[in-house]
Amino acid sequence: MKRFNFRGYTLLEIVVSLGVLGIVIVPLMNMFVFCHKVLSRSHDEYESIQLAQLYMEEIKAMAKIDEENYSYLSEGNMYERVVDNLNYQVRICIIPEGESGLHWVEINVHRKEEVVNDLLGSVILD
Repeated sequence: MKRFNFRGYTLLEIVVSLGVLGIVIVPLMNMFVFCHKVLSRSHDEYESIQLAQLYMEEIKAMAKIDEENYSYLSEGNMYERVVDNLNYQVRICIIPEGESGLHWVEINVHRKEEVVNDLLGSVILD
């Protein structure tokens, strides 16, 4: 008598294993998409903070307001500069506080009309 050795999987076993694999993979893919969104948002926030700090340090290094880069707005009694970066638009406002030399600095970093980050500070200028 001849014995048949059928090694392999039946169609039913393959379909069941693919179904179980699909049930496991879908939540994992959702997790990867969510993690990518969180990472992208964190990267945008980090980049915008670095950009705002760069301009804040530039202002703190000035002895007086650079009137070539900053235009005076009489209606707001402030100096303003708008810088278009690769991904961001940076709006810098320097507001004099009386005659003391103290100036308030507000830096807003925008991306697609949305404020990504802002930085507030003060500096003493002539």
